Parts: sequence; structure tokens; C-alpha cells
Amino acid sequence: MNNCNSRGQIATFTKLQLVNLYGKNVFRNLKDPKEKRKKFWLYIVSLFVIIVVAGYAGGMSYGYVYMGLAEILPAYLIMVVSLIILLFSIFKAGDIIFQKNSYDILVSLPVRNSTIVISRFVRLYVENILLSLIVMLPAMVVFGIMEKPSGSFYVIGMITVLFIPLVPITISVFVGALIKAISSRSRHKNLVSVLLSVALVTGLMVGGMSLSVSVENIDINELENLLNVMLDVINRIYPPALWLGNAMLAGDFVACFACVCAGMVVFCLVIGVVSANYTRICHGIFSTSARHDYQMEDLKSCHMLGALYKREFKRYFASSVYVTNTIISPLMGILFAGAMLFITSEQLETTVADFYAQSGLLLQIRSMLPMALATVFCMMPITAVSISMEGKQWWIIKTLPISAKHLLDSKLLMNLSILAPCCGISVIMVAIGQKVTPVEFVWLLLVPFLSMLFSCVFGQTVNLKLPVFDWENEVSVVKQSASMLVGGLVPFLVMLILTFCVMLIPAQYTNLTMILLCLGLGIATFILYRKNSRVDLISI
Repeated sequence: MNNCNSRGQIATFTKLQLVNLYGKNVFRNLKDPKEKRKKFWLYIVSLFVIIVVAGYAGGMSYGYVYMGLAEILPAYLIMVVSLIILLFSIFKAGDIIFQKNSYDILVSLPVRNSTIVISRFVRLYVENILLSLIVMLPAMVVFGIMEKPSGSFYVIGMITVLFIPLVPITISVFVGALIKAISSRSRHKNLVSVLLSVALVTGLMVGGMSLSVSVENIDINELENLLNVMLDVINRIYPPALWLGNAMLAGDFVACFACVCAGMVVFCLVIGVVSANYTRICHGIFSTSARHDYQMEDLKSCHMLGALYKREFKRYFASSVYVTNTIISPLMGILFAGAMLFITSEQLETTVADFYAQSGLLLQIRSMLPMALATVFCMMPITAVSISMEGKQWWIIKTLPISAKHLLDSKLLMNLSILAPCCGISVIMVAIGQKVTPVEFVWLLLVPFLSMLFSCVFGQTVNLKLPVFDWENEVSVVKQSASMLVGGLVPFLVMLILTFCVMLIPAQYTNLTMILLCLGLGIATFILYRKNSRVDLISI
């Protein structure tokens, strides 16, 4: 009877975790036509992103098979999907498994810790299985059409697709819990958590870039050598990907089930350990310490914009999820610029000579540097969710005697204070590494800064149109909200399209192209900024 009751509780709690996944329950019960239209268009944008990712996976599969690298494709895709799931799950797994808002309620209920933990693990699995399906299925279809493998390839492939999220989720929960456990022992929990998370992101990105460089050093004509290098890289990074990939190609069900069973054992062990220590971990994370030697000091006053600006900084660094999701862009910019210190213009020319053999190639490559920095620094602006992060305290903001312009300017300045120094450092490193001319330095400075400013203002515009204040977990705002999807994706796509356009323009028109580009970005930013400043906070 107890087992039946336990299974019923797990089913109920799992249903509660999944009932509003991707906002489907909210959309189904929305009464306001305007809000329903917003949600509908969000689903359309999400569908477009899914189609783009699936198309990219299919195209990459075609390219690998065409180049004679079909043997590496299954293992490579499994590794890539696993690493993406790991990267994005590390920073939300801890907040989903150990939800602070619901802990006080759940701990008072006659429910086992294992019930809570299992239901939340299932939620993480369902969230990540979608990425596995989007990437693997199109790639398997293209591979099947071109290589015509046996039926066992598809059977083992489907088993693999369902297995892929298990190990990354297990690692992410362990690392997430470890970060929270370490930070919980410090007086400055949030700051320590942020620093550990940023260090982890930087380490993963540096490792990925170094491995990419090692593969790129292989001559593309030496396919056998390239194949061996990639197999060695996959085996060093994530051996299960190589095992499962080989099992798919060879139709080896024994090896497949051995990998799946080993992964399931580790998955269940982590669930058991977390369940057994769930209360202790939550107490360590959520407990606070207070000093009793507080002394009243002189009060200081400052300008309204300055006070709001300081408030935004405190709010930003109070959330490790908020920081780690928006710090990736400046970190990528600095790492890219750091690589440019060790790569000469001649090496850049050699790298792309196989693709663009035309006169003036060197000048065109150098004109791509400001576009590359601009594309990186316009991703995932903080302003895309800064209004939504006010949450259920938004009503307090609306009652304060402050103007919309002051509030929005403080959020915009905070975002620029994070991005601008990183962008400046990146520009200087690229300029030194590539020995740019004075004219090239002007474009290297203006284009990234204007694109960054456009991205921040556009993100604010989107968040004003698509705010979310009734969230229970920061993860749902920072990673899954419509404003982050649209505000973080559109500027990146715009700069990506503009980059391809600049590549097609003859080298002698580079300066004119850059002038028009800067004017366009400046005008668009000014129009959006004026529109945002006239918003009525009461109506939001």
C-alpha cells in the first residue's frame, strides 16, 4: 500500500511540475485576447528557432557525410548535445531541484523527499529531451538517406536519443549542488555562487576553444588524420558519446544497453543521494546568518538615477542564474579577442582562402573583425529581462515618485557598465593583435559599441512589451521567457545578416558600408530609446 501511495505521490508531483512546462497551461487558460496573442507569437518564434536548429543539424550531417566523415557523425552529435545540455543545466538544475519558494510548504507535507526530487529530475529530463530530439532526429534522417544503414541503426539511435540527457543532468545537478554547498558556507553566498559559476563557464568555453583550435590545425585534405584526431577529442571529452556512436554504426545492442544501464545506475544513485540529504542541503542553502553589531551611520543621499543604478547592480549580482546567463556574451568577446592576439592576418587569410579566393581578401577579412565583435556583444542583453526580474514587487516600483525614463536609464546604464569595459578590452586586444590602421580602429570601436547599445535598447523594448511578473523561479524568466528569447535572439540575427551582407560588398566600399551601418544602428537605437522613455509605468 505504501509503495502504491508513493507511486501516486510521484505521479501527482511530476504532473504538477510538467503542467505548465513552456507555459502551455497558462496559454490554455488565458482570457485576455491580447495576452493570448503574445503567447501565440512566442510559440511561433520558438517553432522558428526549432526549425532553424533542426535544419542546421541536418545540414551539418550532410556536410560530414559528404566530406567522408560519416563514421564520426553520431558520436560527435551526441557529444555536442550532451555538452549543450550540461552547460545550460548547470545553472538552473540547482534552482529547480532545491526550489526555495516551495520548500517551506513541501517540508510540512507528509511527502517523502524522494518524491520531490524524482518529480523535479523528471522535469529536467523532459525539458532537455526536446533538444536531443531536435538535433538528433534530422541528423539521423539525413545520415540514413545518404548512408543507408541497417534497421538496427535507427533502433539504437532512438534509444540513444532518449538516453542522452541523463548523464548531463546528473553531472549538472551534482555540480550545481556543489556550487550551492560551497557558497552556502560563505557570508556572501550570492557573490561566491556567481564567481564559481562564472569561473565554470569560462573554463568550459576556454576548453572548447582550445579543442576546436587543435582540430582546425589538421589539413582538411588529410581526412584520415582528421578523423583520428576527432575520435581522440571525443574520447577525451565524453567517452560515452564515442561508445554509443560506435554502437549505432555497428548495430551493437549489447554495447548500447551497457551504456544505458551504466547511465541509469549513476542517475538513480544521484537521485538517491540527493533524496537522502535533501533537507540538509536545503537548510545549508537557505539558512542565513545575521550580525548583531550593526551601528547607525550617517545617511547619504544621491541623485535619483544614481540610487536606481546602484539598486540595479545589487539586484543583478544577487542572482547567480541572472549573471551566468548574461555574462556569456562578454566572456566570448574577450576570449575571441584574446585569440586574435596570437593569430596574424596572414593566418586568417590562409584559414578562409579555400572559401573566399578573390582579390582584396586580406582587407575584407580585417573588415570582418568589427562585425564579429558586434555579433558577439549583442547577444543576450541584460535589459531583455531586467524589468521582468522585478517580479511581484513591480507594484512597489509603480507607486514610487520616479519617472519611467529614470528607471529604464538605470537598467540601461547597468547593462552598459557590464558590457562596455569588456567590449573596450576586446577592441584593444584585437587592435594590438591585428595591427589595425587608424581607420580600421575607428570601425573596430564604433561598430561593436553601437551594436551593443542597439541590443540593450532593443532588449528593453521587448521586455516592456513582454513582461513577466508572476514568476516563482528566476530560471523561468532568465532562460525561458519570451522577452529573453526575442530580445536575445533578434539582435544577434540582425548582426549576423548584416555581417553576411558586408562580406558580399567589394573591399573598396568598406568604409562607406561601415558609415551606413553605424548610421543605421544609431538611428534605430535613438528611435527605440525615445519610444521607451515615453512609456507609462502604470500601464505595464
